[in-house]
Amino acid sequence: MSPDGWSGGDGTKERPIDLQTALGQGSVAKPGYTIWLRGGTYKGGFDSFVNGTKDAPIVVRPVADEHVIIDTASVSDKKPALVVFGSWTTFRDLEILSTNPRRLANTGVVVHGPNTKIV
Repeated sequence: MSPDGWSGGDGTKERPIDLQTALGQGSVAKPGYTIWLRGGTYKGGFDSFVNGTKDAPIVVRPVADEHVIIDTASVSDKKPALVVFGSWTTFRDLEILSTNPRRLANTGVVVHGPNTKIV
């Protein structure tokens, strides 16, 4: 995944997919997968529907030594940066924020999915 990715990418470094495609309902991520995020700022609010299992959770994290920011400011002053609906997923080492000074609601993380970890 990359801030410059698109839904038509194949997930390689040369043709990255976007974050919403990686986390969305049609995601190819299966239990035990790690979704590696390239460094940079991912602008928008993202919904995660990926489902791991107790023995094989899905992990979403940056590539080693790269810094990932999810900033919802460009989308809305009310949409959270990340809404988790899927289960058995670990999100780690991400900076989640809103640079919009008009924060009118929760612009951070909302978790509906069971057995979700934010590390």
